[in-house]
Amino acid sequence: MANIEPRFIFRGDAVGAAGRLVRNARGEVVNQTVPVLAASSLPVIGGLSEAKAENCTVPMPGSEQPFLCVGQASTSAVSEGDGLDKNHTTTVKCSVEKVQVLDRVTIDSVKVSIVSQHPPEEEVARIAPDVAEMTGLKLDGHELAVTFDLKTFQRNPTKQAFIDYYGKTASFREKFCWRVSADSAKRLRPPEYKGIIIATVVSSIKWVGDPLPGVEICGNVLKWAGVGTIYLGELLISKHSRRLTMFRMEIGGNTEGLRTAPKARSKALKLTAARAPEADQGSGEVVVGETQTNGTTIP
Repeated sequence: MANIEPRFIFRGDAVGAAGRLVRNARGEVVNQTVPVLAASSLPVIGGLSEAKAENCTVPMPGSEQPFLCVGQASTSAVSEGDGLDKNHTTTVKCSVEKVQVLDRVTIDSVKVSIVSQHPPEEEVARIAPDVAEMTGLKLDGHELAVTFDLKTFQRNPTKQAFIDYYGKTASFREKFCWRVSADSAKRLRPPEYKGIIIATVVSSIKWVGDPLPGVEICGNVLKWAGVGTIYLGELLISKHSRRLTMFRMEIGGNTEGLRTAPKARSKALKLTAARAPEADQGSGEVVVGETQTNGTTIP
């Protein structure tokens, strides 16, 4: 086997917004992918990647209703450090303004940034969110105030550090076990799924003024009867990477089954249609404001 020269592998990705439709407003299967807006991505050697998109509107097929509108989106990914004896740093940023999903959800602005620092003497990178902001989130005109907590993850920038902190900090478990998808504070370790901890940087969501009937706030999740489910501030933590998604919406029902085999997709489409009391919503998924970074040495 040939000798492999030691080197550092960079990675940094950002998405302004993206979406896909599996069923239009008339209930017809469309399986339409909305192109990613303002995508930035680093090559393995690192460097600088920037992207910008403005005044983008994607209509709902077969309807005058818009599916996704974005006024402005900009992203960047930049790396620093050259050589194995350097502290390799990757910073990924995303800013999105004037978002509309269907004619039901609006967001004034989303800002998110995540930073990876990999000291040469350490096995894994220290990865932590640097910015997480969302203003003007409204459902049918009813506004929500979203509060974010970044310090917990900044003080524990590796997966193992966060696991250790969670296990020894009873006060955090008792108040925020839901933030790591745990159903009990008695569990001393966050649940993992194929090595990934599903966490959130959201610490609270509250209505500004009158709440919208039919919407249930469950931690960082908004369950909207007849419309869909919205996930805010999702943070996926693995040993070598973290991905932070500020806004993700499943429209018209759970679309997880649509990523499976053809027979399962056909069944899932029927279930999705059955779960959506408001037929004019269609079904699909939308993401707004996503960043991901990691970094490691090889071999």
